[in-house]
Amino acid sequence: MTWHDHILKICTVTTNVIVISVPCRYDLDPKSCVNDEVKVYNCKLKKHLKVFDNTCVLEVDSNRDLFTRHALHMNQKGKEYMAKKIVMAIQVMLNEKKSDPIMMKNKEDLRTDNEQEKKQTGLHHISREEEC
Repeated sequence: MTWHDHILKICTVTTNVIVISVPCRYDLDPKSCVNDEVKVYNCKLKKHLKVFDNTCVLEVDSNRDLFTRHALHMNQKGKEYMAKKIVMAIQVMLNEKKSDPIMMKNKEDLRTDNEQEKKQTGLHHISREEEC
């Protein structure tokens, strides 16, 4: 199972999922084929996850000031910026009401429902004592 399949499997349940896009490589030329592929991949990622109500794709800011000198990792400012974006996304997801919760019945309620159904249909279970 690829990690894509794993993410899609998680997205089909009621878990909220936040996915962060892939950042461009600032150590390469902006017109590099790697950066073009990153853009294509991020578009595909958004497209695949758009169908799920419980997912959110966060864009990594393309501001060069958020990355270290060698341009592969985020610096402290970039990490704080992304942390704030994640917190805001969580708050938005928690405040949105997607649908009503599914109410589960306890065993006692299920027994009562079964008894009422049997009375309505005229069927009942014959116990061993009733057979004789």
